[in-house]
Amino acid sequence: MYNINICYVSIFYYLSDFQLKYPWNEIIKWGSDDLNVDINIKIVKKVIEEIKDITLDEESFFNITEGKDIQSFHFEDKYVLWATALLKDIPNLKKIRYNIVPKYINENEFWLRYFSSIKMIIIKNFFETMQN
Repeated sequence: MYNINICYVSIFYYLSDFQLKYPWNEIIKWGSDDLNVDINIKIVKKVIEEIKDITLDEESFFNITEGKDIQSFHFEDKYVLWATALLKDIPNLKKIRYNIVPKYINENEFWLRYFSSIKMIIIKNFFETMQN
């Protein structure tokens, strides 16, 4: 873990051509909790597209989420609210979840893999930004 506070930019709320709706802002803040980097629109758009790519199809889901694990993850509270909003926002997520749960993995395993992958996507993109 990094002991650095993140700088949040209020850019999310006042851009007319790009508005983050719930839960994207919360997810990106959560995923970048331990990083010290400015959040900009370019990164946010890239992160959201990569997150949506997780559920292109079942094969993509299993390939992208394999081996991803947030320690002591429990599908409750904020994750349930985020998942509900994401299921409405990402049509493929709903379809993939329906096809996978419980046939291949249980509900908790699905969301553990999904949110762990989201966190890794966010961290990867922010580290790439810090290196440039």
